[in-house]
Amino acid sequence: MTALILMGLLACGTESSLTFPGGGSSTVPDDPADDTGGTEFGGADAPVITELSAVFEYYPTIGWVIECEATYTDPDADLEGGTVHMTLEEHGGSELSQSVLIDGKFVYIDDASVTWAINGVETSSTYTLTVNLEDQAGHWSETVIAQVAG
Repeated sequence: MTALILMGLLACGTESSLTFPGGGSSTVPDDPADDTGGTEFGGADAPVITELSAVFEYYPTIGWVIECEATYTDPDADLEGGTVHMTLEEHGGSELSQSVLIDGKFVYIDDASVTWAINGVETSSTYTLTVNLEDQAGHWSETVIAQVAG
């Protein structure tokens, strides 16, 4: 599992600020219905995040990252090719919001979990990660929050 994330991160190099590998730059709207053709959080066909974990992990060629894993269910099974919408806030510091395609390169699905990593983090800091999953049909999960502390 780590090797797949690492390959995606290698293309980005190391950075001194928070970065989500794989590009993208849109922020999660306050109300996803404003940006998804009327789709609301949750709903019968929306993915459901059943668990969100975020931990510091050391990758030898990258350095320290926050490795994120969202365990989910998706009634219409169309999360692959969807999007992870996330905000990472460093307590007392910076905030980064970004949406990244679940492309199998930088964000990938393994069984019933979506995994990605965020580089440029300080292990002495505390971070709050806010996540929504959006499937190919534009259904958004409810918002889930995890915290990682150094």
